[in-house]
Amino acid sequence: MSAEYAGKRQRGDGDGFAGAVDPAKTSATSSADLESMLKQALARIDSLERQHEEMKTSMERETKALRDDVNSLKRENKALKWSLNRLASKVQEGWEYPVAIQPDEYWQNKGYDDYDIHGLRGFLGGLKDAVSQLEHGVFESVLISHANRDEDLMPHWNALFRSFEHINPYDAGVRLVIHSIDLNEEIMRQICHHIRYKNISRVYFAHTEFTNMQAAISELGEAMKSPKLKYLDWFGNSIYNTEDMTLFTQALSQSNAVDKLKFTSNGNENAQALLAGVDFSTYKLLHFCGNDLQTNGRTDIPDLIASNPPLEELDLCQNRLNDDDAVLIAQSLGGNTRLRLLNVRWNNIQKKGMRALYEAVNNTSTLNALSDSN
Repeated sequence: MSAEYAGKRQRGDGDGFAGAVDPAKTSATSSADLESMLKQALARIDSLERQHEEMKTSMERETKALRDDVNSLKRENKALKWSLNRLASKVQEGWEYPVAIQPDEYWQNKGYDDYDIHGLRGFLGGLKDAVSQLEHGVFESVLISHANRDEDLMPHWNALFRSFEHINPYDAGVRLVIHSIDLNEEIMRQICHHIRYKNISRVYFAHTEFTNMQAAISELGEAMKSPKLKYLDWFGNSIYNTEDMTLFTQALSQSNAVDKLKFTSNGNENAQALLAGVDFSTYKLLHFCGNDLQTNGRTDIPDLIASNPPLEELDLCQNRLNDDDAVLIAQSLGGNTRLRLLNVRWNNIQKKGMRALYEAVNNTSTLNALSDSN
């Protein structure tokens, strides 16, 4: 190595190695690298923590679902055991229907015509089957239809009420249908008493005649306190005065369990009173079909939809909703993420209203079905 080259290396000039090393730059570069590495590490830790939380949430969800399935199976098993034990005991007893069924001549002598006797035959046959299956613990639905107010029928009603004592307390509950029946105060009181205290989950009153509407609604209010009752269908039972309708809204408001209501063919004023007087914020199903409902500018329906309640099905068919109602309903759909079916068939909704609904549905992924009017 020449003296001249050695001198250049010592002085740090020229192209030698000593000229390429700058301690300040080296320190700054190392700090930047460390900072970058630290940020990457922290980001990785955040990512892992998020993945951990997601996995934890997913596992908790799956665990809950499995636990719910196990509990459901336990309940079904308990209900099945109860039914089998009840069935076995009744088979051993050799059960018979406890009330004598009178022949047609008996009812003819009381002034019944052939049409009425045919209806009575159906009523008594259906009631006998219901009592038998309830007594044996294997019935899920009770349909009682087409009977008038006759004291000679009271023993049969009492047989039914006694059989209610054997409703399975562990299963999903009995469906009770009262259709085209004349109900006096005592029979309505007994029906509602058993709804209140037995495992009856779905109740239908259709075209029912009450000797005392106010007393009937008061009894219904007591029945509505049942924690088992989830579903009420009030079809074609028009309430003719404001006081009774107010009592009905109060009765419905007493339930903390009912989340499905069908209030159909009961008239415009009654439907309006119900919409204005009852808090439907926890309901999953509402049917107001066939009431000739006019809102007259009231916004109860769109306000309910806009609040995004648990409501999944809303049936407003066969009413007198107009374009203004449709526009308000369309606007309310924007913030709703739960409604799955909206039926507005057979209303007075024309092109303007239908266009608003069509555009709302096409901009809202939450609705699976919209039934068009007209």
